[in-house]
Amino acid sequence: MGSNKRKVIVFGGSFSPPTKAHEAIIRHSLSLPGYDEIWLIPSGNRTDKNIAVSPEQQLEMLHLLVHESFAGDPRLRIIDTELNRGIATETYDTYQEFLRDHPDTHFQFVFGADSYSSIHEWLNGEYLAENLPVMIVPRGNYPMPALAEHITHFPTLHADVSPISSTDVRSTAAKNETIDHLVPDTVGNYVQEKRLFKS
Repeated sequence: MGSNKRKVIVFGGSFSPPTKAHEAIIRHSLSLPGYDEIWLIPSGNRTDKNIAVSPEQQLEMLHLLVHESFAGDPRLRIIDTELNRGIATETYDTYQEFLRDHPDTHFQFVFGADSYSSIHEWLNGEYLAENLPVMIVPRGNYPMPALAEHITHFPTLHADVSPISSTDVRSTAAKNETIDHLVPDTVGNYVQEKRLFKS
């Protein structure tokens, strides 16, 4: 990696809705030295999970998180590349697009250990496992991959990121139970106002 390259952390997810765990990962990302920006990539159509809201609602909730929790920090960028594809999205395609369009930038992708554990099943998974620069966040009892030149472990997150997932929030909301302890306030208000995730 050339020393003159920009360094960008890429954090993708359904953000359906953004949770306090997402918020904590973003906050830690902003505190890491040497990175110029954090790109938040809301997932488009997924073959492995139900997004459950429209692309417009994904973006609105992510904007609420950025502005409520981070006062619109200019280092945070919401990139809707995957939403605009209109087809099932793959990490490989996104990575290749970024490399092609931003040759002056080094990208480091953030994944939970649970998600990363299935990387060999992804499109061109062997290539990604050997080449994709990643930072892995501990999740439950999932094993952490061995450190390598392109694999690091996300620092300081072992104790203070809860295992909250968007799936947990959706199932809680569907039962008409409060999600206030799971999501930032403005996101919770938005979910309630739009009556999202109701069965």
